[in-house]
Amino acid sequence: MSEATHIRLAPTHRRGKYRRKCPTCEVRTTFYSFFETWYGWTSTCIRCGDEWNRDGRRVSRSRVVGWRERNIAAARERWARGIDPSKEYKGIR
Repeated sequence: MSEATHIRLAPTHRRGKYRRKCPTCEVRTTFYSFFETWYGWTSTCIRCGDEWNRDGRRVSRSRVVGWRERNIAAARERWARGIDPSKEYKGIR
């Protein structure tokens, strides 16, 4: 029998939704923000999919085709789920 490796991510404790001018889009748009224990605040622009940390620096972009759409969909799904810590568990086996 093989052993499984589990990785637990810290639950999201707070979230926010606000509108401001996106540095990438250069238009006023909606951002979803999530606070995680180990990483602090991360905000995702719902128009372009870019992510920003609390220092105002853009999070590095993925080189995978379709990353923008995936970032936008992930932020919307995470927002819809709320902040229930039991729903935040993700395991890799």
